Amino acid sequence: MIKAVVFDLGGVLVKLAPLHQVFGQPYHEADSVFWRHWLHSEVVRRFETGCSTLDEFIADIKEELKLGLSHEELIRRHRGFIQGLYPGVTDLLDQLKENYLLVSLSNNNPVHWPVMMNDYGLERQFHFHFPSHETGLIKPDHNAFENITDSLSLQPNEVLFVDDNEINVNAAKEVGFLACQAKGIDAARRGLIAHNIMR
Repeated sequence: MIKAVVFDLGGVLVKLAPLHQVFGQPYHEADSVFWRHWLHSEVVRRFETGCSTLDEFIADIKEELKLGLSHEELIRRHRGFIQGLYPGVTDLLDQLKENYLLVSLSNNNPVHWPVMMNDYGLERQFHFHFPSHETGLIKPDHNAFENITDSLSLQPNEVLFVDDNEINVNAAKEVGFLACQAKGIDAARRGLIAHNIMR
């Protein structure tokens, strides 16, 4: 029986800017190729596990992706990567937390996290948060998922995980979670219905 619903944030509940708006026209990889690179980039992993500063991350990612944008412009674009909640997120979470433990598992950073929590109001929408830059654990590594079940005394098959990236969904399934891929709130709702979480 499912006891907890674990949500990724960016791309599922939080709208993300198109990649070309963040990294500029020279960066032409397809989204799926880009995200695979992003999730395995050591530069990204250092930043999103709290091991580098924003300035260090911007300098390193500029070099890694061979970007011609200035340091200041990349900081501005990075801050604008998150663009608010999808319509209906608050109502959906309010409905779910009446019957399920709500948890967020997000690869995140000290720039975007306070905006999501405070400006978007997500701090109070969940029972627990597991942001990578605070835990030091990052998806798709198995220990990021195992940390949730260990911390909350759950069995893996009692957890439904919702993420927009197939890589992370597959990793969750490998540790025994139920999991579905969802890009945006409408797809997330369909996934919840498919798992009999809601009608």
